[in-house]
Amino acid sequence: MTQIELCALLKTVCRRVILVNKDKVVSAGTGVVIDQKGTVLTARHVVCNDNGFLPASYFISFPGSYPIAYKPVELLVEIPAGDPKFMKPLKVDLALLEPRNTLNGTAFVSLRNDIPAAGTDIIMAGYTDDVYLPGLIDEAFELRNPDAVAVKNAIDSKMKYVMKQLLCRRGMIGLSSKVSIGPIGPSRIESAVYHLDTNLTYGGSGGPVVDYEGKLIAIVSRMGITNVQKLGIQRINQGTVDRFPSNTGYAVSHHILLTAWERKLAAKI
Repeated sequence: MTQIELCALLKTVCRRVILVNKDKVVSAGTGVVIDQKGTVLTARHVVCNDNGFLPASYFISFPGSYPIAYKPVELLVEIPAGDPKFMKPLKVDLALLEPRNTLNGTAFVSLRNDIPAAGTDIIMAGYTDDVYLPGLIDEAFELRNPDAVAVKNAIDSKMKYVMKQLLCRRGMIGLSSKVSIGPIGPSRIESAVYHLDTNLTYGGSGGPVVDYEGKLIAIVSRMGITNVQKLGIQRINQGTVDRFPSNTGYAVSHHILLTAWERKLAAKI
């Protein structure tokens, strides 16, 4: 597929994930539709905290559509890590949301079955927090007028949570790290974590990473961070280290969660 075709595809399958509690937005991110019923795959940290799914109303929206109510799927995959006396299992940064009413015929992304190697070209997409329509909106309002401020704030809220634009970025897999869960055998889950040579800012979490056939490889998890020593005598003497985005990103393979989900569904049959 061409990049134009891929971006058009991502526009049809990406969704804005919005969590609302008492009329206040408590979290927002991106998700991708993975089946014709409208099931959405996103990043766990968009919809969960340490105690599990956030207490909120879950809505899936994208520009030009009315938000649809969703419900979280109670499914958790953990990776054993170190001595249990010192470390808790690692929670996989993936989560599933299902529509409260089945949406048959919804456009969805196909899943890639294998683990692509480093060097694979990719396109990623998400509703990042740094995408706004151009224009000096603040200068259009008389901000000394409280009524004008209220109108401006209402527009800002719409832009931030409802009218957010989808951003696509191209890159490649810079590092592919395989992850295996469970004992060797048919119940073992083979998956991967990818280090990408590009990233999306906050709001892009949960967005899809696809190959040039339009197949889903992974879900955007977080930005890469690097340690940078500040160039200042006082800071050098104190040994202070600051952390900055490295213009790279991490993505988690869908295999980790969806394999467990498929087994759960099969067990019910």
